Amino acid sequence: MKSKRGAWDEIVIDELGKRIIGYEKEREIVFTFMLGRLVDNSKPATYNLLLKGNSTTGKDWLVSNVASLFLEEDLEYFGRATPKAINYLHDKNNEPNFTYDGKMAYFEEITEPTLNGEVMLVWTSGKNKMISVERGKAIVKEVEGKPVILATSFRSIPIEEILNRFALIHLDLTENQRKAIKKQRAIVVRDGFEEDYSNKCKSQLAGLKHYSVRIPYAVKINKHLPNKIRGESRTIDRIYGIIQAVAIFFQEDKHRDKDGFIDADNEDYEIARGIIENMTFGFPDFLLADIQKRVVDFLKKQKEPKQAQEILQRLGDPMTIQNFRPHLQRLVNLKKIEAIPLWNEKNYSVDKYQIVEELNNPENIKLPAFEEL
Repeated sequence: MKSKRGAWDEIVIDELGKRIIGYEKEREIVFTFMLGRLVDNSKPATYNLLLKGNSTTGKDWLVSNVASLFLEEDLEYFGRATPKAINYLHDKNNEPNFTYDGKMAYFEEITEPTLNGEVMLVWTSGKNKMISVERGKAIVKEVEGKPVILATSFRSIPIEEILNRFALIHLDLTENQRKAIKKQRAIVVRDGFEEDYSNKCKSQLAGLKHYSVRIPYAVKINKHLPNKIRGESRTIDRIYGIIQAVAIFFQEDKHRDKDGFIDADNEDYEIARGIIENMTFGFPDFLLADIQKRVVDFLKKQKEPKQAQEILQRLGDPMTIQNFRPHLQRLVNLKKIEAIPLWNEKNYSVDKYQIVEELNNPENIKLPAFEEL
């Protein structure tokens, strides 16, 4: 009998490897989050995912090819979406039988206004009810259910509230990947077709059902989580949600209780533990503008807080102080640095800036083996 790890790797490594070169860790995360749409008792925003990287890294190739494992009707694709357009999708007054539960909404190269807009904030809050004015009348629009939202972007930078509602993946091609992709494309052209996933694999995934998932050992995990985590409750929900999503994959091995729940076991935990370790929590530096990265690097080396003007001068940047201050405020909002009101030599109160302790903003979380919980 195949082990759970073997069955999992058959999908993540073998099947997905037919079409996706490299990115084993990243494709595993995307696959897990797509499974999460079947967890009935997950919290809103648990499985939303934003993939960042330049236009040559294969963000959309990765998402679309993982999605190809699942039924076509489970994915709704948006090649371009204006900030308010999704207001008008599947209003239950017009489509009373439609629900987004168990579905995925995929936004390719999402623009910053759409990513950070008020409609996306509502969509990711768990309540898809909105009000607008049409021809002088207030119109209420409501969509039934909550999709898992997947988005890719090169330039769009999420605001802090959106950051709390999306997990992040950063893609960067290695030289070996580039060579392997070049070879793969040559084989495809030679043979005239792209290798497809096995029918057995797709049938297995198509047969997965919705369940609520309990984690009997959740309190034991809690003891090993950092006391301060960026995003607080949403990040914690995401950690538990990964375990629940893995349990959904192995639902055939589990007993369904009379209350409709299945339980995640130790093997689900061990697979999920590796996924969690490969994820970035917090606000990673790859989302910072160049000037912001330089500010962080500068302040990391300082023993005393520095004023804005002094930081700008030391960086040697020609930017005006008026244009520089929003970058400092952005870093303060993201808890990369903190502003401390202090008195200067003229007895005026001024803000001085220092780095926030990195321990208070962990980017990776490592959990112990199940036997050590």
